Amino acid sequence: MSQGDLLVVMEPFNAPVSGAKIAVKILVGINAEQENDLPSAILAFTKAVKLEDILIYNKPEYWLLPARQYLGSALLKAGSFSKAATIFKADLKENPNNHCALQGLFESLQKQQQSTAASVVKIQLEKQL
Repeated sequence: MSQGDLLVVMEPFNAPVSGAKIAVKILVGINAEQENDLPSAILAFTKAVKLEDILIYNKPEYWLLPARQYLGSALLKAGSFSKAATIFKADLKENPNNHCALQGLFESLQKQQQSTAASVVKIQLEKQL
């Protein structure tokens, strides 16, 4: 390339290691969850969510496995139903009609005895069948 040539980047992209870092945190969380160490699982999944959130937006999406699903599930198991509902709602903003997030939201609302809200989510789930 000569001195007069310019290198133009047409759009930003994520480094391949970005996805690997998310995958590592999810795997650490899954292992901790299988060992019944929910606090460590929640911490690892929270870190995965943060790493996922800093990815540069692109279509098709760079990372297809929403970390919030794992975090919400671990929060449900830990009895943090309100926090789980918040996480699942956030996932649904990013991934509308995500079946796993809808199911998790439905369960978290039921556990909080929010039957009206749970009924609305159940209707959304049934539409997917």
